[in-house]
Amino acid sequence: MRHTLEQIWESLRFGALRVTSDTLPHLIEIDVLLGNLDPTAVRVELYAEAILGGDPVRQTMTWARELPTASSRAVYRTAMPATPPASDYSARVMPQRPGVAVPLKCNRIAWQR
Repeated sequence: MRHTLEQIWESLRFGALRVTSDTLPHLIEIDVLLGNLDPTAVRVELYAEAILGGDPVRQTMTWARELPTASSRAVYRTAMPATPPASDYSARVMPQRPGVAVPLKCNRIAWQR
């Protein structure tokens, strides 16, 4: 799997990020262009740096739907509290497989920004 992952990881891209803040918590969605990656082989997260000595915030996003334009595009979503603000979060994609520690055994992490 690792060799295959390394070959196709570069095809991964981020699309639009949408934040709905009409009510709390924020609803955050991001389009992920998976290329040839299997959606079950990746974990999409929102990440924010630690504030005032606290722990960083990591929130797993769930697969919401496939975009109708291509089967390799998926929408992931999650709800986040208002603090920190939505602009402090970055989306990231990591390989996901039982028994594989990321990034210790597989250093592939794709960042939105």
